Amino acid sequence: MGLFDSQFNQIAGQLEALQAAGVHMHTRTLGPMTWPQAAGRNLIMNMDTAVELGHPKLGSMAFLIWIDDSAPITNRRMTLIGPDIADIPNRQIPFGKIVRLRVHGLTPDNTYDHYRILENVRFDLRLHGYMLRGVSHYGREWSRVSRTAIREGFSFAVLASALMDRYLALDFVEKVDIVFITAGLDVMRPFMPLAEQTLRITAAMNKMVSESVHDCDTCDYSDVCSDVAELQRMRRSMLARGGGHHA
Repeated sequence: MGLFDSQFNQIAGQLEALQAAGVHMHTRTLGPMTWPQAAGRNLIMNMDTAVELGHPKLGSMAFLIWIDDSAPITNRRMTLIGPDIADIPNRQIPFGKIVRLRVHGLTPDNTYDHYRILENVRFDLRLHGYMLRGVSHYGREWSRVSRTAIREGFSFAVLASALMDRYLALDFVEKVDIVFITAGLDVMRPFMPLAEQTLRITAAMNKMVSESVHDCDTCDYSDVCSDVAELQRMRRSMLARGGGHHA
């Protein structure tokens, strides 16, 4: 099994449960992005902001998982649970983002390096009227959309297309599927334990790679490594090569 096979299956189950409960979801398959790139730093001042997605005082959830087998992912599919950006009633809302990827060529020796590449994709976005305001290691993401961008038609389809283009430009990514949640914390809450599991797996991998001494008895992530076979394979490969390295 891969690092996130369990989370992939549970996310699919939660989406099916929400649909069965009558929660409205808008799903579509997207083409390449046509939105203009931003010039310079693309700083959006407070007075120019129309919507803040995932403001810290309201909460957010953003995480990424990948699988390396034939699990069903519809390429370039976006699922939106809740209103689109232009229809959001409040300036500040809780926000959820789940990115699911199908990849190939990952091994115990190169998984960490590929993970770092995937994590950096969101920081490479330079979209007119959109600014990533802040990201935390707790899996939270805070962004702003300008008033001008909304008047010109900026939407989650634009944001998803831009992300998809960048992920698919990587030679080891085959498919990408993105879920956005703007329907509130009650809808987002079932996914939060999965976000926490994902963050603990990546934190365990970070610790494993960055430290030259691996003392499982005192490690905060020993329970994670014992449950995830792929982490165990990474650790065995690392020890065989002489320990970790400082990234």
